[in-house]
Amino acid sequence: MTLVLLAPIGLDGGVWDELALPTGEVVRHVLPGFGGRPRAPERPTMASLADELAGRLDGPADVAGCSLGAMVALHLAVRHPECVRSLLLACAGPCSDPRLMAERAADAVERGMGGVLEVTLERWLTPELLALAPPPRAVRYAREQLLALDPEAFADGWRAIATHDLGPPGGDRGAGHRARGQP
Repeated sequence: MTLVLLAPIGLDGGVWDELALPTGEVVRHVLPGFGGRPRAPERPTMASLADELAGRLDGPADVAGCSLGAMVALHLAVRHPECVRSLLLACAGPCSDPRLMAERAADAVERGMGGVLEVTLERWLTPELLALAPPPRAVRYAREQLLALDPEAFADGWRAIATHDLGPPGGDRGAGHRARGQP
């Protein structure tokens, strides 16, 4: 069985390097615009990211994702259930706050990756981890990946997250995310 790993926004398959992965086929799927992969020709949505991933799978897979990767995995399961044998999800709820995601996209474009680096790392990592000197490999990796990104690609990721809505019809969209400042 294939294991598909989906990373958080802005990161590539290297995010999984410290894990002891199972033997067998492991696919570290990199989303468009991240990890040196070109941006999508059209602005991505959760639907288009799930459809693109489904087109790369040969059959059912075990799918694990974190944050943006988990959202893509959820949409893959909803849109292409035949592609999913199991899901392991972290750091994602049923919907996002589109207004907050639009703000993050605009910040990335206006301020560049250097301008949004620290606030992004502070959302992802604890103050104690960020304060370690020398910085651990995970912190160095995240900084390098984010600083290497095209701000428009990062903005594409936030705009895609803005389309994440698998919550109940008429529900309060993104209420849990607003309270925690997530994803």
